[in-house]
Amino acid sequence: MPTISIDDEVKSWLASHITDFEDTPNSVLRRIAGLEYSNHSTPTKQITMPSANDRKGSTSPRPIRGSSLARSEGLSVSQALYHCGGTFFGVGTRFPLALFDPKGYVIFSTDDSYRNSPSVTVMKRTNIPKGISKIPGYLLMKHPPQI
Repeated sequence: MPTISIDDEVKSWLASHITDFEDTPNSVLRRIAGLEYSNHSTPTKQITMPSANDRKGSTSPRPIRGSSLARSEGLSVSQALYHCGGTFFGVGTRFPLALFDPKGYVIFSTDDSYRNSPSVTVMKRTNIPKGISKIPGYLLMKHPPQI
């Protein structure tokens, strides 16, 4: 398996795209690139992503989390997911569900409204090719994150 070197800014960017506890740098990059796993692409070496403790005292920006954005906006949702482009998310499983991009959000009140939206494709991940800002009901945040 090849080794690559990355700077702190790229490391922080990768960390901001973690969607679950099993994500690795490789899985984050594969997801963003839209690459499916095959028998030949399973990573043989794990790289540790920074944890919250690793960032204490660091000058690196903290990853943006949907749950933090939902709290800052005063939303009462069961799940909140964030993507910097507003196009690619983990799969929503709890409703109401909020999907965030850097400027705003959209809320799906039920699983049916989420899965049957003409703008949303739900498979292993949630894909919204035109971005959530094009979905009816998209709202601008009162307190957008400082990026």
